[in-house]
Amino acid sequence: MTKMVNNGSGRVRLEFRIPARGLIGFRSQFIDRHEGDRHHEPHLLELGAVARRHSRAGEAALVADRPGVATSFAIWNLQERGEIFIDPGTPVYEGC
Repeated sequence: MTKMVNNGSGRVRLEFRIPARGLIGFRSQFIDRHEGDRHHEPHLLELGAVARRHSRAGEAALVADRPGVATSFAIWNLQERGEIFIDPGTPVYEGC
């Protein structure tokens, strides 16, 4: 995030600097989450070199895809993808 402006009208303007590839597939999710508010103005700042891709395995957050209770089976299958900090039987909620 490069800038955040709250003008007191109940809306906050956020400005981010991100690579365009980070937005692929995100537009429809963004509009769904913000009740169809289409007041966005994407601007191309510059064309830069493509950054080297590198593995970030283990750095991502693991998020439940539905509410329920964590199971041993699910935790076992996810343990290689990140740090597990809940036990089987822990109530979980859907993340986004």
